[in-house]
Amino acid sequence: LRVSFLWSVGLFIVLLAIVLGSIWKLVRLLGGMARNHSGGRGFIGRLSGLIFYGNALVSLLLTVRFVSSWAELSLAWTKANTESGLNLPPDIKIRKRVIFVTCFVTTCACVEHMMSMMS
Repeated sequence: LRVSFLWSVGLFIVLLAIVLGSIWKLVRLLGGMARNHSGGRGFIGRLSGLIFYGNALVSLLLTVRFVSSWAELSLAWTKANTESGLNLPPDIKIRKRVIFVTCFVTTCACVEHMMSMMS
């Protein structure tokens, strides 16, 4: 097995445990079994944690699904590009654009996360 696959399985298990724990804490809070003054983590704090880690879990699942079908997708794209009637020149700047978009989204996500932690 590849290291990346083992890493994603480990990450999935950890995220799943966190999400299930968040759901359990939220259910306990809504059922009145938990106190609302536990370090300021009331309903909104627990719900936002559940949403944050749930989003990470869904993103991991979608990424694994995308990566596992990458060979088929690349063949389909190549076939569509070569057999279509369009004669489009190859995009020479695509690598730089992908790197720019990735860096931009990562920077925005980090800034948003820092601002969320500071508030």
